[in-house]
Amino acid sequence: MNKAKLLSPIRQLLLRIPQKITRLPYEWCYQLVKKQLERDYPALWARNSFQSNNLVFLLSDLDLTLISHQPLDHIQKKKLKTLLKWTKRKFPLLGELNIYDQKFFHQMLSFANPIELKRDPELIKYFQLNPEGPSTLQRTSFLCQMFLFDRHQLRTQPNLRLKKWQHHFSLTDNPLDRDELNHSSFLNHFISNFGAEYFDQKKTLTFFKCLLHEDLGSLSSRELLIFYPQWWVSLNIADNDVMEDIDSFSLTNQEIEIIAEHLNWEIWGLYSQLSLEENTSDYLLHLAKLLTLCSVLKLNKQETGLLNIQKIILEQE
Repeated sequence: MNKAKLLSPIRQLLLRIPQKITRLPYEWCYQLVKKQLERDYPALWARNSFQSNNLVFLLSDLDLTLISHQPLDHIQKKKLKTLLKWTKRKFPLLGELNIYDQKFFHQMLSFANPIELKRDPELIKYFQLNPEGPSTLQRTSFLCQMFLFDRHQLRTQPNLRLKKWQHHFSLTDNPLDRDELNHSSFLNHFISNFGAEYFDQKKTLTFFKCLLHEDLGSLSSRELLIFYPQWWVSLNIADNDVMEDIDSFSLTNQEIEIIAEHLNWEIWGLYSQLSLEENTSDYLLHLAKLLTLCSVLKLNKQETGLLNIQKIILEQE
C-alpha cells in the first residue's frame, strides 16, 4: 500500500486529539535542544507553527531560531551538527534551525522579508525590530517560497494544510475564508495575491499548476527565472550564454523587481544557514551563479549582499 494513503487515515485520527496532547513531543524536543545549547548561546526559541499554535501532528516541523555572538567556528559547527543529527533520529519532525549572529545581523537585515520576520516574533523582540508593511512583491515572494516548501502536501492532502494556509494568507491581508481546500480553489486564491499589473495571470496560473502537480518538464524557463531565480541559476548558469538566454526573455522592469525580491529571500536564507553548510565549495559555487545573475540584471544591492556572505565564508576558512 502507498505510504501516503496508509498514513492519511492515521493523521485524520490524530487531528481529533487535543493539540495540548499532540504538542507534547514538540515541547520535549524543544526543551531537549534548549538544554544542550543554552549555556553556549545567548538565546534559542521555537518559531512558525509552534509559535502560532498551528501545529498539525506528523505534518508540522519544529523550526528553531538560535542566536550566536558571531559566526560559528569549526568546533562549534561540528558540535551543533552532531546534536541536530542525534535529535532528529529521536524526533524526525525536527525542522529547520536558523542561526543569526549578533556580529552581522543588522548588516544583513535589509534582505529579510517583513512577512517572514513577523512569523518569528521572538526574533523581532530580541533585536527590537519594527518591520514595515510588506509590498505587493514582498507578499508574492513570501507566498512563492511557502508554496515551494509545501507543494507536495498541498497536492496529496490539501485539507490538512488548510489551517496553515489560512494563516499564511492572513499575513498577506487576503484571508482564505473556506472550510475545505482543493487544488483549483487554492490556486485561484493563491494567484489572486499576485498583482495583475505585474504578472500575466494566465501564464502564472499555468506555471504554478504544473509545479503543484510536479509536471516539471512543462515549466516555463522564463517563469522559473521570475518566480524561483535560485532554482533557475542551478539549471542554467553553466556557460557564457546566460546573457543571451535572459535577453531572449525580454523581462519587464516589474519582473526584474520580483526577481530581486526572491534573491533577497535567498540571501537572507543563505545567511541564516551559513553555520550549517555541509560543503563550502558547493555553497561558493551557488553564490557565484547568483552573482552572475545579479551582474546581468544589474541588481547592485543583491550583488553586495551575496559578496558579504562570500566574505563571511572565506573569513571562516
